[in-house]
Amino acid sequence: LMKMEKQTIMTQAIRALKGTKSLAGWNISHFTIEKFQLYVIKQGEFESHIESTRDDLHVTIYTKSKDFLGELSFSLTSSDEKKIKSAIRDAKLLASHVRQNPFALAAPSKKNTSYVALADEVLLDARKKGTLNSLMEKSASSIIAEFKKYKGVRLSCMELHVIFTKNNLRTSKKINLTNETTKVYWELVITAGSGKKEQEY
Repeated sequence: LMKMEKQTIMTQAIRALKGTKSLAGWNISHFTIEKFQLYVIKQGEFESHIESTRDDLHVTIYTKSKDFLGELSFSLTSSDEKKIKSAIRDAKLLASHVRQNPFALAAPSKKNTSYVALADEVLLDARKKGTLNSLMEKSASSIIAEFKKYKGVRLSCMELHVIFTKNNLRTSKKINLTNETTKVYWELVITAGSGKKEQEY
């Protein structure tokens, strides 16, 4: 769904959650996920770059009955007010059947907490400048070069993934936070062998 529509869903969901009676609490997270992928084939040929953006909206509600706390998480995909309220009602019913020991929901901290960087500054800068694809190719080339050092070992194909995730968290306890994280990982298919014997990893 479009980013603007997701913001609308979040606004409407918060309004609906605030208007729902007998909830012990709730939290809602709007994730914007940007993924950059580089595909490498034929022992080092760059095949393609793929970019994608996805928005996810997750809600967790808490109910309280006697000595138990109920909890249920679900996703929202529609901005229709009736569907949002219906999803919350269904979740509330299911959460009431969850029986776990009660715990205090997180509240805003009164103390100044130290900043912890969860996103790589080099990647953030490369995305901003539009040089992320060339940075990925440079990184892939360094791996490809390693295979030239070994006899009988070759790189069949490789995928390089760089993921940026931005999360806006809102809760019933008046927490309103935004953070961004980065992840990088490789998937490689390696063929190694001697003579007629080969093994793929």
